[in-house]
Amino acid sequence: MLLHRTILHLGRIKVVYGILQNWQKLLIFLSRYLQNIPNSTCTEVICLVDP
Repeated sequence: MLLHRTILHLGRIKVVYGILQNWQKLLIFLSRYLQNIPNSTCTEVICLVDP
């Protein structure tokens, strides 16, 4: 029973990690997309997104 719970817990961590990785890719994509638009507000957004 404990082992089963641990497996379920690890599965959840994996799902959350996958979502976070995809979110990071989305942010990188958005920052690149915004960089193509010459706009001062967009560059401010990139500064916030890009560490």
